[in-house]
Amino acid sequence: MEKNEKAYQEALKRIKEAGEKKDENLFLDGIDLTHLPPEVGELKVLKFILLSDNEITTLPSEICMLSNLQELDLYNNELIELPPDFPKLTSLTNLSLARNNLTSLPDGLFQLTNLKVLYLHNNQLEILSKRIENLTNLEKLFLSRNHLKAIPREIGSLTKLKQLKLNENQLNRIPRQMSELTLLETVGWHTWVREEVEGPYIV
Repeated sequence: MEKNEKAYQEALKRIKEAGEKKDENLFLDGIDLTHLPPEVGELKVLKFILLSDNEITTLPSEICMLSNLQELDLYNNELIELPPDFPKLTSLTNLSLARNNLTSLPDGLFQLTNLKVLYLHNNQLEILSKRIENLTNLEKLFLSRNHLKAIPREIGSLTKLKQLKLNENQLNRIPRQMSELTLLETVGWHTWVREEVEGPYIV
């Protein structure tokens, strides 16, 4: 049996077991999975899915049927896109898409207004949408190691934000609206930008 097929069968087995036990957690990390079985959509009580350290490029649309899902961890995969129905995951509070191959984010992502934690570091993102302003419950936003050249002024709407990481991008300016983020405890960005934070690079 090939490695990919073995991983798929292992995932099917764990999904079946979780369904039988009515588990709220599903662990499929580090099994060399390239495709998540669509049967995952049958686990209606799931609240947490761990899919980190695999080789997944796309997600089945069935995952969007998990209306009770609160945490989804896809760290260190090969994702290039998210399914169109992703906004249906309205219960999500924690989402990790870090260390993938995302070049852009779908508008639907910014409809997940219950998100408190959003990890997007180590991708290929060039633009952060102004729609980020919709995620007003965010407390952690990690955007390090992308290709961002600017941060939208609308980030000032994220007044609950406590941790923001922007280091290792291509930023040459920081919006003055960041001063409205009064709860920030941790801010990471390039040292050379920090030196200009009170100067002409604020817009």
